[in-house]
Amino acid sequence: MNKLQQIYGIVVITAFVTGGLFVFVGLNPEIFKEDTYGWCATDDSTYAEIIFQHYDHPGRKVFNLNCVTCHSASTSEIVVGPSLKEVTQRRDKQWIGEMILHGQKLVEQKDQYAVEQYEKYNRIVHPDFEYLSEDALNDLIEYLELEGGTKQ
Repeated sequence: MNKLQQIYGIVVITAFVTGGLFVFVGLNPEIFKEDTYGWCATDDSTYAEIIFQHYDHPGRKVFNLNCVTCHSASTSEIVVGPSLKEVTQRRDKQWIGEMILHGQKLVEQKDQYAVEQYEKYNRIVHPDFEYLSEDALNDLIEYLELEGGTKQ
């Protein structure tokens, strides 16, 4: 096989895979429009739009800078600590805020759920995020509601 045939083969495979992705996510390459995220989408709601609906939420930025190392927000996957999917159904917003700001204090105060999580996840101390502003904290909790599927 010569170089030209190899390059042609790669181009054909790439076109096939790319075309398959367009079909898979519901994108029609003939009627693209650019949306606010720089992604292409059709005039109708698409799978891609559903996936990226919370992409620019301010709480997502807070989550990615502070939480993503240890937690997942939209899956039940265990990273280091518990998944935060549907956390707003398990705990109220005040408790979630207190856990984010002063997690270890809840354990020291013998909060039953905090102690259970502390024990379950190998006694890893939850860092305090006291430096988060009230707005950043509220954005984060709202993002967890949205990303975890508990708020539309």
